[in-house]
Amino acid sequence: MTMPGKKLLFMGQDIGEFDEWNEKRSVEWDILADPAHEGVKKLVADLNKLYQEDTALFELDNLPEGFEWINHVSANDCFLTFIRKGSSKNDLLVCVANFAGIPQDITVGVPFRGKYKEILNTDDKKYGGTGVKNIRVKNSKDIPWDDREQSITVKMAALSVSILRFEPFSKEELDKMREESLKKTAKKKK
Repeated sequence: MTMPGKKLLFMGQDIGEFDEWNEKRSVEWDILADPAHEGVKKLVADLNKLYQEDTALFELDNLPEGFEWINHVSANDCFLTFIRKGSSKNDLLVCVANFAGIPQDITVGVPFRGKYKEILNTDDKKYGGTGVKNIRVKNSKDIPWDDREQSITVKMAALSVSILRFEPFSKEELDKMREESLKKTAKKKK
């Protein structure tokens, strides 16, 4: 749902059916009694809602400007990261996918200095996950990563995806950071 291109959900995929589609039977609605299948249904509903509401997922969908890889070569660590963009500079989402069978803290180079708030995590308990989420907003740090000047570190459960929305620092936040930096510099000089 976060990659560019048109989306296709086929009969039964939205509830996690075990069997292939078969025109001789109807959807196996009774599997929704299992919490795991109900979780898949909730996740698909939330992804559909996010897709309809967040312009970074559809506005530039057919244009190269709407997508950017951050890291697509971490085969040993089994993760990838990318950006989806809308037409406004600040309209962007950072997507992190952990394909490893173990939890990981993944450092991600981000395009702008600012805040990155997790807006969807597939490991949420309401989807049947373990509940490993990034509750606090991730403030970018001046730590270069992935050929970018700023980075964040995202806590990821095994086999999970996290979507984070970018928000620039406010003027007040930037002023406070400058003030704290000046105090640290002055302390070091003493």
